[in-house]
Amino acid sequence: MNRFRLLIPDRLFDEMIAHAHREYPLECCGLLAGLREDGLVTARYPLVNIRASETEFLSDPQSMFAAMRQMRADDTMILAVYHSHPSSEPIPSRKDCEQRYADDVACVIVGMKEVITTRVWWLSEANYQEAEWQILNVKRGE
Repeated sequence: MNRFRLLIPDRLFDEMIAHAHREYPLECCGLLAGLREDGLVTARYPLVNIRASETEFLSDPQSMFAAMRQMRADDTMILAVYHSHPSSEPIPSRKDCEQRYADDVACVIVGMKEVITTRVWWLSEANYQEAEWQILNVKRGE
């Protein structure tokens, strides 16, 4: 498995948190894409949660297809799937592990229980392990 350090530019991180706030009290979901070799996120794709649930998400096929089409055009790939836990800590649930995207795609969870907390995980069907990640401070306008 190709495990990498996920590097998220601050603007994209802030957009992901804003997405979680907009969808609250429902779970939000989306994709972070870039180049796996360096783990650098270059794009964020908010997806529609067709479950419209406070405790689970399922990506709308049309929004997923549009994101995949753009990634193909940009020659990037999915580095992470993100979603929010509106009323719990950012720790993977059993369902998160069972429904993970792929073993080499990280899982970013935004916990919104009391204080916004974000953690990143490597998931397998049976367990999870915390991933290395970093928010990059990028000068605006670059």
